[in-house]
Amino acid sequence: IMTEQFIRPDTGARYTEEERACIRWIAEQGGVQFEQVQRVLGRLSPQPEKLADPTMLSVQRTRKKKDRWRDDGLICYKTFEAKAKGVLWATRLGLEFAGLGDLRYYEPTLGSLHHLYYVNQARLYIEQQRPEDMWKSERLIRYEQPALPAGKKAPHIPDALLQKPNGEMIGIEVELSLKKRERILAILKELT
Repeated sequence: IMTEQFIRPDTGARYTEEERACIRWIAEQGGVQFEQVQRVLGRLSPQPEKLADPTMLSVQRTRKKKDRWRDDGLICYKTFEAKAKGVLWATRLGLEFAGLGDLRYYEPTLGSLHHLYYVNQARLYIEQQRPEDMWKSERLIRYEQPALPAGKKAPHIPDALLQKPNGEMIGIEVELSLKKRERILAILKELT
């Protein structure tokens, strides 16, 4: 029998800065497929040379982290489609844990998964190719927008902004469907 005097006050969930950074990545994006989380965790690993695949954490280790995060209320996890990978997203507690407590809670929908997947793929690729640049997700851009008066239309928000070290900003648009030329030109004009 364990009495109160033998219970250590520092027991319980302990998280690394890499885990906090991964949960922040998930929260910023709004929803991330399991395999993409493997890649983020692999990239954040303090010792990638010890990984079987240096580009990603193993399924088993990622699953253990995912299960612990879910059990502690930091993330939700759901498989939306048969034979598809599950998706992780941050809970309100997870947003706070990641330092994004003021962001609105967001739960991905079946309709948003395809676009989320490709925006995440773009971020993974760009971060690998341009590690000195800073990615700002659409969720963070929307959060920073001032409230609009009633009846005023919100400007087009890109899927992300990429800030170069010199301060230059690049709008990122991930298009999965063909849009009319006029619509594309209108979006580009608005973004510039």
